[in-house]
Order: sequence, then C-alpha cells, then structure tokens
Amino acid sequence: MRVSEAAPLGRVSRAAFLSVLAPLVGAALFDHADDPWAPVIPFVLVVLATSALTAELTAQAQRPGRGWTRSDKAIPMTLLLVAALLALSASFADTPDNQRTVAVCFAVLYVVLAGYFCHVRRKALRHT
Repeated sequence: MRVSEAAPLGRVSRAAFLSVLAPLVGAALFDHADDPWAPVIPFVLVVLATSALTAELTAQAQRPGRGWTRSDKAIPMTLLLVAALLALSASFADTPDNQRTVAVCFAVLYVVLAGYFCHVRRKALRHT
C-alpha cells in the first residue's frame, strides 16, 4: 500500500510510532559514558528511527491532495505533543542528566520536524 493510498489513521499512527520510538531508544544513548563503544548501537538505532521518521513525514507531506486533511493537521500536532511531553519530562521528572539532555534534544528536533512537515505540505499543495 502506497502512502497516498493509506488510511488517514495509518499515516498518523506511523508518524506517531516513529516519533515515540526514537527518544525511547535515545534515552539509553549515554547510559555508559565510561565505555566509548556502548553508545554505538543505540546511536545507530536513533539515526535509523529519525531517518525513517523524516522519510515518512516527507512522503506524507508530498502526497497529492486538495487542502489540509485531518491527518495533515494531526501529524504536526502529534509531533508537537510529543515535543511538549519530552520537554515536560525533562523539566519536572526526576531523571538523570543524560536522559534530560536527550529529551530536550528530541523536543527541539520534533518542533523542527513539525515545521518541516508544514513547509513541505504547503509547497506540495502549491504545486498541485
């Protein structure tokens, strides 16, 4: 099934799944600062998850259509919601500093990705 043929819930759920997966893997990124090789596998998984999320957002934003659909609005809202939850957890949760740093970095990344999705979607709608 191509992205343009997917149900709206499928588009949002794929983006939501990938947006939650990356920070979960990233939370363990700097757990073992004394071992320089320990973060290699989590780092590769984080890069793969964020790359898949970016590719998914790009594909969904570039699909043909007329106007902003519910899923077009739900995707950036989902990213912003996850960013807000990460920022709140970094601010108020009793977590180690390394996990707070990861949470803040992903919160900023997701705000940027929400803006990226909106920019690419507007550009795609202008050219159709």
